[in-house]
Amino acid sequence: VVGQTLLKIWPWLLGYVLSMIIMVVGIVMLIPSIEYEEVGLMILSFLLLIVGVIALYASVIWMTIRSLLYSLANFIAIDNPQMTAKQAVEKSAELMNGNRWKFFVLDLSFIGWAILNVFTFGIGTLWLNPYMYVAEIIFYEQLAGKNSEVEVITEK
Repeated sequence: VVGQTLLKIWPWLLGYVLSMIIMVVGIVMLIPSIEYEEVGLMILSFLLLIVGVIALYASVIWMTIRSLLYSLANFIAIDNPQMTAKQAVEKSAELMNGNRWKFFVLDLSFIGWAILNVFTFGIGTLWLNPYMYVAEIIFYEQLAGKNSEVEVITEK
């Protein structure tokens, strides 16, 4: 399932890598331009840095949005062992279409616990990860129509 997900987001992953390369080239050009006070090279290196940073943020945001489509693929693959990985990823995209924001907010709701986890030097992960996975499983079951006992709270 992970391989199929990577195949779906590879263009944005490539954009991420290229933006990092642009930023490194900008930094490498900036160091000698400051040392030898070459204004033209300094301007070019700053432009490369700016383009690299903008491309980096754009690719990270776009990869996050796209990867939310495929975030339920593991649950679908476990629930339906007869499905291929590609079918599980496509089914995840189908279920998450229109529900990405809800899933993002669900994951974002655990940020306080994740911050507190830092103070336990990671030991809190033993409790936080199962808690998050159960919430995601309930979310998946709600979307798949398998769990009618738990009511998902939505905004009115």
